[in-house]
Amino acid sequence: MKNKFNLSLILSLLSLFGVIVLFILYFTHRPLGREGIPKAAETGGHRIAFFRTDSILHHYDFVKERAEELAQKSRKYGEDLHRRQSEFENEAAYFQESVRKNALSEKKCSGNLSRTNAKAAEHNRSERSL
Repeated sequence: MKNKFNLSLILSLLSLFGVIVLFILYFTHRPLGREGIPKAAETGGHRIAFFRTDSILHHYDFVKERAEELAQKSRKYGEDLHRRQSEFENEAAYFQESVRKNALSEKKCSGNLSRTNAKAAEHNRSERSL
């Protein structure tokens, strides 16, 4: 019974301490300017400006136009990457099928393999650059 009492006392004191800390933090916060915008802090002659970027993005057509251009470029690069990947997969499948059927000589196999590896490396570079 004494053990439960000690645990209860410790938890009560811990929660009381937490409430006191929260009370102090709540009432010692920095005052906000109008509309909940923090006032500019002055430190050593420098002023720190605060502005809402979401209103800039919402109100300016320039940003909207640039965002659409970037989305179009992204779609174009995505389609190009997908096309290259499909070509590479088709060539790899053809190469594997030819090897399985023994339709290629060793010289042609090594040439096709090096060409396929070069295309794979190019594909990886272009994928990383996007």
